[in-house]
Amino acid sequence: KHLDGPVGQFFVTDLWAGTGQDSGYYRPLMLLSLALDRALWGGGAAGYHLHSLAWHLLAVVLLWRLFREIMEPIPALVGAALFALHPMQSEAVAWIAARNDPMSTALMLGGVLALLPRDAGSRRLALGGALVLASLLCKESAILVVVLLGGLDWLAWGRPVGRNRYLVLSGAVGAWWALRANAGIRVRDLPRPEGVELFLERGHQVIGLLGRQILVPWPLSTGRTLDYLDESWGTLLVGWLVLCLGGWLVVRAAGKRGVLGLALFWVALVPPFLAVLGKGQMGERYLYLPMIGLALAVASSVPNRRATLGWASAWGLGAVLLVSARLPDWQNSLSLWEAAARDTPSGFTYAGVGHELNRLAGEHGTLAEVAAEEGSRVTEATHRQQRVELGREAGLMFAKALQADPPFYEVCTLAMLAPLRVGAVKLALEHAHLAQQRGCEVNSERRGIYASILAQNGLWSEARSVLSRVEEDPDGRAQLVEAALGLMDGDTLLWRELREQEGVVAQRVDAQLRQLLDIGGQADVQLPVVPAP
Repeated sequence: KHLDGPVGQFFVTDLWAGTGQDSGYYRPLMLLSLALDRALWGGGAAGYHLHSLAWHLLAVVLLWRLFREIMEPIPALVGAALFALHPMQSEAVAWIAARNDPMSTALMLGGVLALLPRDAGSRRLALGGALVLASLLCKESAILVVVLLGGLDWLAWGRPVGRNRYLVLSGAVGAWWALRANAGIRVRDLPRPEGVELFLERGHQVIGLLGRQILVPWPLSTGRTLDYLDESWGTLLVGWLVLCLGGWLVVRAAGKRGVLGLALFWVALVPPFLAVLGKGQMGERYLYLPMIGLALAVASSVPNRRATLGWASAWGLGAVLLVSARLPDWQNSLSLWEAAARDTPSGFTYAGVGHELNRLAGEHGTLAEVAAEEGSRVTEATHRQQRVELGREAGLMFAKALQADPPFYEVCTLAMLAPLRVGAVKLALEHAHLAQQRGCEVNSERRGIYASILAQNGLWSEARSVLSRVEEDPDGRAQLVEAALGLMDGDTLLWRELREQEGVVAQRVDAQLRQLLDIGGQADVQLPVVPAP
């Protein structure tokens, strides 16, 4: 819905304003690109993917052009190929929502190329400033442009030169900050205290995994998180050797260019590391921009000989095969999470699969939509059975997330609700007990859900005991069980109060009560007859 509004609103709202969230991200050009896709392709995903791929290819071409300004043809080609084909880049290109990475990088490289001459004229200065501003309006990490241009100046002249170039750069950054402030965007995703503590404990694993993935980018997964990171010592040893030994070799072989490449790589990793400290998730897309520095370091280290093209082509073929093997994971959200749970099993990835299954169970669409998706005629009974199976599977995945070490506590409620919503009341009871065993926090909402589960399993006395500790249930489950217990005791007061609440449809309350009593083995309890008006 956010994309259907006027284009101007993209420049005065948060990236996730359409969902009601305050993310702290200001990326209006990213939203504009999605709105353009919707206008051109509607709901067809192919056009969106082609658009994202086009930005990646543009970034590759511009990076190659930049490398040609500072090195020989073959090394420049090797560096651009590394940036283009490294499997770690696949998430930023395959995931439409991560398009901001290739968009921002392509525009930033265009701006740097325009500002590269120390005596750049007014037209180049204007173009460079506009492109840098546009890159910042796609993603905040484009602020790296200041380091990139300064580093290239240091490489060519030993220091930053050309005051006008840096005035333009400062103007672009200032304009971006002013637009962001005007939109009321505040900085979010600051490091969590627990995130900092975990990083201090597992930072060596983060760095080691990074090095190993640069050398051996498999398995690729969206499911790595700081909370569940537990890499083997062999993996860490390989990763640290790649980074330390590789860095030493680059500096020896490439000198200043190698130092610049390594510096760009590590500086560009600062925002991703801050994101990891804030969110905990370690997205592969975070490496998209730092890959510029890595590509520069590698390209600066290889000889300008035909033989270089031979081994580089062999590496490129292997990279293409790995990317091809990974692409099926991106068919849909469920296939992506299932692949993540298979390759990097954890409470986080199990919960991801559970969320997708639960969404399908609750929002499987109309029968006509389901039939169109499956290419067959689906009956009401078949559709209902599919929803029940999806709900049960979702509940089982949430239970696995709770059984993980440490438990993924964000699914405490969903582990009970997912099977309950599709009528799998015995499974819901098992999961309620599991939630208690695994230390889920007890609140009124969960007590209300637990009471409803107990009642639907015929455990009315236990439900009555639980309700004695419920202060206020925002979802109304506790009140419904209390009304049912009142009717069982011959007391209609709670039933009448529930029916007379503002905004409540009395017939719906009666239907819910009747269903609760029937499932809970109290079918003989009669609801009072309400005289016709």
